[in-house]
Amino acid sequence: MNVGMILEAPFPPDIRVENECRALVEAGHTIHIFSVRCDNKPQYKNFAKNIFVYSFKLPRWLFSKIRVTVLRFPFYNFLWLNYLRKIVRDLNLDAIHVHDLPLAKVGRIIAKEQSIPLILDLHENYPAALKIWKHSKKTLGRYFLSPERWAKYEQEAVREADRVIVVIEEAMERFLAKEFDANKFVVVSNTVNLDSFVAHKGVARKKNPQTDLVITYVGGFGPHRGLRLAIMAMPKILQNISRARLVLVGDGNDKKDLQKLASNYDLEGKVVFTGWVPMNDVPKYIDKCDVGIIPHFSSEHTETTIPHKLFQYMYLQKVVVVSNCRPLERIVSETQAGLVFNSGDETDLADAIIKLYENEHLRTRMGENGKMAVLRKYNWQSTSIKLIHLYESLSGGNESK
Repeated sequence: MNVGMILEAPFPPDIRVENECRALVEAGHTIHIFSVRCDNKPQYKNFAKNIFVYSFKLPRWLFSKIRVTVLRFPFYNFLWLNYLRKIVRDLNLDAIHVHDLPLAKVGRIIAKEQSIPLILDLHENYPAALKIWKHSKKTLGRYFLSPERWAKYEQEAVREADRVIVVIEEAMERFLAKEFDANKFVVVSNTVNLDSFVAHKGVARKKNPQTDLVITYVGGFGPHRGLRLAIMAMPKILQNISRARLVLVGDGNDKKDLQKLASNYDLEGKVVFTGWVPMNDVPKYIDKCDVGIIPHFSSEHTETTIPHKLFQYMYLQKVVVVSNCRPLERIVSETQAGLVFNSGDETDLADAIIKLYENEHLRTRMGENGKMAVLRKYNWQSTSIKLIHLYESLSGGNESK
């Protein structure tokens, strides 16, 4: 099939989109990615064999402003429709695949105009995310990013799509509870691509002889990530493990607040902020740690999503400590790859980490369990089969509306 993918972000990088594209190409499909760019890179390029990237330029300041107006004013959608219509008429597409919720309406219009199926790929619970993002709580944010309005938009988008991809079983359950047809949904999770992640893996750095335990978090810094909790857990951890260190790998809007909190707790040198690092370097930081953490606060958003980092930690044989958000708790308990603590409880988090430090055998065994679980089940090579089957079902007949 000739597939058009709409992505409301610059590409590359996007690990999920790239994994999906490469899997579909290996299955014999051709992918055309339509994206936006905020720099002076070429308008389009041949990204890889049978993966073509087209993009239109918007100044970064304008992109960040107008994208949030999509449900209130038609201008942003008009930009995309004008751009896409000029391209797709010459591509003879067989399907439209929209990544995430904001441009679902644009995808639906193009799919109907071309009389081809629409696949909606929901990377996260977008309406729930709006309830916790800082910018959606400001005055203009509440107007443009109303969770209630976006929830209605999501329901409409799911009804109109021919197929809907979600990242975890718990995400599908919320739609089934509203009596959507289960046959419309496919779970394609954020598992590890064993080929590309191994290729990225560098030589492990030697551990700091001044540190007995390295606790590492990899990812974005946002209020729902629970990083404040991780910092607040450090004083108790240090009482029991005097040479422990917390390494926060990534960046985000909360970084300054987190740095201030670490300073207030007098944790200089005990909490390390690396800043943003390229994807190629992420395995090096995981290699260097003893415990990988995901301290997410429980919310409607975190209860219906799963982060890549869980499977990255597990694949590199690191014991994990996660909060009891449903998807995290289910997978970690099932695989016996680590310990679960009560969301929002820094004492419980500290106790879990201390327990692992005091029992090296348990730490080692759980790390091994995690790696075996990834090799057997939680890897992209297994996960992508569902995506490929979805497209096989579409190519078997005309399922357009």
